[in-house]
Amino acid sequence: MCHVVVSFGLLLLLGLGYGLAGGWQSQLPPVKPAVPAPGPTLTERGQVQLPDGLSYTVVKPGMGPATDQRDKIKIHFSASLAKGKNIGSSSDSSLPPDWIQLGSSTLLPGLQRGVIGMKTGEVRRLFIPSELAYGDHPVGCDIPAGSDLVIEVELLERQESGR
Repeated sequence: MCHVVVSFGLLLLLGLGYGLAGGWQSQLPPVKPAVPAPGPTLTERGQVQLPDGLSYTVVKPGMGPATDQRDKIKIHFSASLAKGKNIGSSSDSSLPPDWIQLGSSTLLPGLQRGVIGMKTGEVRRLFIPSELAYGDHPVGCDIPAGSDLVIEVELLERQESGR
């Protein structure tokens, strides 16, 4: 039984689950800056499939310029295991969204890749394979090793690099 209560929304967003759950972060390979994978394909169901296994569906289109890997962003998100269990949401926090620097190692690789190209107001449903999430490491009691994730993310604001 798990006796530790952790905000999985915060852990998921920041990708810090390993550091807070016992120092596993040092065992993980370094996170490379997010770079849009070349050659996305569109499936019959309207999903964009990237070569690295990440796929997404645009739930609601946005407006304005698209994000790139150097921008700062503010997002809302909700996350679940691919099997359906809810594991966290940014609305679980009483704090307002904070600026996140893309291209840094603060986001899970799949989330970071999934927000590249989004426009303000856009909502995407990301299907993140375990290799781009927490890999073979369990996080707390709610995220077993090897878990694929589904994250619905809304881009609230973006700030171009150099501002």
